[in-house]
Amino acid sequence: MTEQIPRRKPDAEACKASVYNRYKALQRALRNPKLAPTELLDACASQSTLAALDITQYGITPLSRNSMYKYADLVLAEQIVPEGNTAGQSGRHYLDWLRKQVMAVALKETGYRTKAARTQRSKKRKQEKNDKLHETELHALRLSKAYLHLFQQVRGYARDEQIEPRTRQLLFNLLNDHDALYGDLFSEAGTQRDDNVEVLPR
Repeated sequence: MTEQIPRRKPDAEACKASVYNRYKALQRALRNPKLAPTELLDACASQSTLAALDITQYGITPLSRNSMYKYADLVLAEQIVPEGNTAGQSGRHYLDWLRKQVMAVALKETGYRTKAARTQRSKKRKQEKNDKLHETELHALRLSKAYLHLFQQVRGYARDEQIEPRTRQLLFNLLNDHDALYGDLFSEAGTQRDDNVEVLPR
């Protein structure tokens, strides 16, 4: 049975930053909802969806609703609700007021609930996901290039006869262990080695 690794809870500073980034993103969306990320507008539908929002590039990570409100009371203590039932209050009340304002503006200026708007949001979400996938693939490619460079350097040192034999052998053993653990991942890349180095006892 696979051992379950407990998820690490974000620390207080990370939670504060995540709440503050929600606040800044909502402010921007209020000024121009047409440029706001689709996920953000969708998240304004309720308190729970705003708490669950996850937009990495904006520094917004998922939180429980209670955590979001707890840290909003700290981060937004000086932001006062200007109108409505919670006028004069701050913190969580301001964040919720701002959420509702963004939703109202989105409904008015983007035709949020029309069929055309839903179709447009769907296309936008798909494009945003494709963009994220492309960024992830580029990052993976850069990591692969960096790994290959390091691997080739280590293999070169293992073959360098000017290096002390014991050190060469340690490097060769390291490469052998790597093949045993991860060789199947690189089988198509032809990483089999023909080093004529005797395997020494460790």
